[in-house]
Amino acid sequence: MQNFIRPAAVRGIQGGKAFYLAGMPFATSVRLLRTDRPSFIGRGINRTRVNRFMEYLLAPGPGHVVPPVHVSVEGDLRFDAHHDTREAGAVEIELAADLHIVDGLNRVAAIAQAIELRPGLRRETLPVCFHVALSKEASATMFDTLNRRASRAPALRT
Repeated sequence: MQNFIRPAAVRGIQGGKAFYLAGMPFATSVRLLRTDRPSFIGRGINRTRVNRFMEYLLAPGPGHVVPPVHVSVEGDLRFDAHHDTREAGAVEIELAADLHIVDGLNRVAAIAQAIELRPGLRRETLPVCFHVALSKEASATMFDTLNRRASRAPALRT
């Protein structure tokens, strides 16, 4: 492939389908994952959530944890496994491919704002889970599973 990104990745299987989990610098993620259009399932950016997450990223304290962003790749995607394993390697994604954010639109928008205010965040790593050409129905189901069916952690006792 020519004109592609090639992050290190791990291949996994869920629901009988392959996915590829890559760690990508915040700055690269913001450039590749467009937030100027609705998510693949038609949801737009929620400014309140974006601002809250940006404040979280910029807050002083012990640090932050950013959940993976899930992306459907419409275009050429190839996994190049290391010769000694079938699960670890690199995922090659054509730059001309359409990358549709299924889950994480607000996180990516918040990261974009946060790195403008604190450029050192550009080098931090965002976990990105790439899925091959998900249908809108499969994307909606994934979004629902990740957001509405998740259980909250119990409150900590002090």
